[in-house]
Amino acid sequence: MTACNPGRQLLPCLNEARNLLLREALLERGWCQMPTHHVADSGNWPDEAGFCVFDVESSALQTLAREYGQAAIVYGGVDGAGRLVWLERENEKPTREK
Repeated sequence: MTACNPGRQLLPCLNEARNLLLREALLERGWCQMPTHHVADSGNWPDEAGFCVFDVESSALQTLAREYGQAAIVYGGVDGAGRLVWLERENEKPTREK
């Protein structure tokens, strides 16, 4: 997950500070994490720094990602590939993993 470019708005000057706040939030929750580097398959979106978070339920990650204005997270386990999970806003239908 990342705190970069919330709401699909490019904010390169704020991304580093936002990710530092996200890292603090992960540490405060006691969640095991490691830094990551996210690259869009299409190449039409800038690379983003972020975190791989271990042993946390998808719903908890979705809640935190929404707090940082994210549109989606990648979620998965050691038993398979990650899945893109689009985050719907609170007044929309419940989020479904795809």
